[in-house]
This record gives sequence, structure tokens and C-alpha cells, in this order.
Amino acid sequence: MMYVWSGNLKEGKEKEYKEWVLKEYIDQMKEHALPGWTFKGIYGPSMFLGSRDVTEIWEFEKFADLDKVVESTDPVVNRLLDESFEFFQPGSCRGHVLRDIKDWP
Repeated sequence: MMYVWSGNLKEGKEKEYKEWVLKEYIDQMKEHALPGWTFKGIYGPSMFLGSRDVTEIWEFEKFADLDKVVESTDPVVNRLLDESFEFFQPGSCRGHVLRDIKDWP
């Protein structure tokens, strides 16, 4: 399954966010991924075709893995998530879960 999260950046934060993500976020999130979770990457729309500025994608194994995020006590993950929200417009973030069609009932 995939967890797809997206949001819009605050005005003028694009360059600062990109630099921070490349320097601070990606490698640490891969290293500190919760059990059952795999960080797939952060993406932006091509040619401004999209409703959100940034999309982050994670792969996970089962619905119970979603509880691990809420229960996370990893200080690195919690710090990075707190810092990331400083870049986004309040109310612009959305997340959804995608399930492989072969797993449909």
C-alpha cells in the first residue's frame, strides 16, 4: 500500500524547502523509517500541472502500520515532521492511502 501526502508551500518558501529536504529530511527519514514503512520520495508537479506543490510517498505493508505513525516516539522523525510543517500553508495538506488493485476484495 502507499501513503500519499501532499501540500502547498507558503509563498516564497520553495527554494528554502528544497534545500532543507535535500540536506536534512530525505536521508534521515529513510534511515529512521518506522518498521513496515519505506520512504519512496518527494515529488513536485511537472510544468505546474497539479493541485499541490509537494507530494511525499511512502510504502507500507498493512493498515496496522498506520498506527505506528501515531504512536511514533522516534525523536528524529518527530522533529523532522514538526520542522516540515513550518513550510506548508495551513489547511492545504491532504493524505490518502492507495491499495494495489490485486488486493481489492
